[in-house]
Amino acid sequence: YMLVMGSIILFGISQIVEPNGMASMVHHSIGIWAVFFSSAIIATAIGHMLYNYALGEVGTTEASVFINLNPFFSLIGAALFLG
Repeated sequence: YMLVMGSIILFGISQIVEPNGMASMVHHSIGIWAVFFSSAIIATAIGHMLYNYALGEVGTTEASVFINLNPFFSLIGAALFLG
């Protein structure tokens, strides 16, 4: 629920900050759309589900050491997918 609510809020903010953003995305190629949706589904949804599952298995004390790896791997994924 947290990710869905965050996505809705960020989408609303993006419409205010960049009102023509959706209109400019219509003209992009299928490859750009594939990267966009694969990033949304694979990197975000599955990554957070696996992280939360591992957190439940290992425990919060041991997992707190690795809490900063989440944004680190997000940056690496963005650099690989988006250049």
